[in-house]
Amino acid sequence: MIGKTKEVFKKLEFGLLELFIGALMLIGLMGYFGSVAADLDWIDHTISFILFSYLFYKLDITLILFGKTSRLANSMIVISYFSLFFKDIISYTALDAFKFKVIAFVNYFYQLYLNNILITNIASFYIGVIGILAASIYIAINIKVSRPSMLCALHKKNIKSKLIKFLSIFVLLLGFYYFVYNMLLEWLEFALDDPIIAIGIAFYMVKIAKHREKFHSSNFIFKIGDFSARLYKRFVSLFHYKKTMALAVSGLLMLHALSDLGIFAYSLVFLRENFYLGLLRHGHSPFLKLFLEDVKNVPAFAAAPLFASYALNAISLIVLLLIPVIAWGMMFLQKRLRIGRVLIFFIYSSVVAFMLLPGYIIQPISSLSVKGAVIGDDKSVYGVDIQSISLLESNSILKNLFPDKTSIVMAVPLISIFFGLIMYALSSNHNAKRELYALSIIGGLTFYGIYLFYFLSSAIAYFYEGILLTIFTPNFLVGIVLALLLALSIIFYIVGYLMFVYEIAMEYHKRKWSDIIGIGLVNVIRKVKGAEK
Repeated sequence: MIGKTKEVFKKLEFGLLELFIGALMLIGLMGYFGSVAADLDWIDHTISFILFSYLFYKLDITLILFGKTSRLANSMIVISYFSLFFKDIISYTALDAFKFKVIAFVNYFYQLYLNNILITNIASFYIGVIGILAASIYIAINIKVSRPSMLCALHKKNIKSKLIKFLSIFVLLLGFYYFVYNMLLEWLEFALDDPIIAIGIAFYMVKIAKHREKFHSSNFIFKIGDFSARLYKRFVSLFHYKKTMALAVSGLLMLHALSDLGIFAYSLVFLRENFYLGLLRHGHSPFLKLFLEDVKNVPAFAAAPLFASYALNAISLIVLLLIPVIAWGMMFLQKRLRIGRVLIFFIYSSVVAFMLLPGYIIQPISSLSVKGAVIGDDKSVYGVDIQSISLLESNSILKNLFPDKTSIVMAVPLISIFFGLIMYALSSNHNAKRELYALSIIGGLTFYGIYLFYFLSSAIAYFYEGILLTIFTPNFLVGIVLALLLALSIIFYIVGYLMFVYEIAMEYHKRKWSDIIGIGLVNVIRKVKGAEK
């Protein structure tokens, strides 16, 4: 057994770096389920972001966006992205600040940062933006954009004007930072809370995929590597063709649903603390905690119905956030989802319970949603806030039909479960089951549409305020970049959501993606193999 393990490690070129990353993943797991020293926690997060940037470099951004590989341009882009993300690195440093013992020098640098917050943030911003500008100029002059690539998918004809080519490249690189690099890192940091675990898994997957051919095709390592390679190439192919661009953009939208599954659903259901929730003011008590408080105020016979109502609300939050992700995944993988009748029951019963007696509300984050905002401590947070609420204080559409809240609490699970059983019975018919599944997707997309509307409204307010504060100052470049990000956000969220809805409808009726992705994948595989040589 030991001999086989050594042989595997040798074929995978498993060295000190891999052992180091494995040790960091172990530390991350310890921190996720328990607690670790501030020094280890900071090192864990910092190295994970550096490793993520390295993986992003290996992703070959110039190949994806412009059809050509340039190591110099890729290096400039990744360093610029890392500099723009500097403010988020400070956010997790603040959690452990002045607790460091072994790496006490971090306390000194953090204090230096606190004494020069504005200068440091502006400097990191300018380094990032100037780096992207320099990379854009270099690419515009030295790289001929070719197919397949994202820029060619957006511009059918070759761009003859150097100025327009430069501006197109700059906007594309800036958008790629905001909607890919920044979004992925914030998802890893805020949703997973210990990014090294996910990044480490991705690192090993890349390692296995790179060396999979050293193993026999029947070996499980070859199968894992081959699957990872095909999945990566398939996703990259989405950005290279106009017909698949909608699926690529909607895939990035799914990161929001995944983020809130990790931030809100997981935290409210499983009592998990979260860094992101720690920035918000109130309204994030776990459902179990609310139940234990409410059960004291209802008769003993209402305890079980109250618990069932909370449980159904918790399931509905998970279901409504998962439905768009699953629908996108089925299109991307070209598979039909075989949904079970039991799942139909839980989907409909939980959503009905939420509609009758909601245990949570969704709203945009405003400046007053952030802790310390009242006294002027702005943490610059925007997005969507999902707040849990006591069912005894929740407003119900049944309030005119029942005399008191106890009666409502008892009626809600009965009505919801009865409705779920009806849907379960109807789903015994194949056609009816298909329509019930389609209806559940419509419900999930409606919820997700409301979610994106609130997110965009919060983002618009955030960017608009930032633009007003900077556009007429010496730092007007900040205002210009924020204005670009505002315009890109409006296009991305509105057009992206509408395209996602359209593509789901097309897939449901015509199975649209089967041939398109397959053809695009063949071309991308050829391109990637050529770059690897």
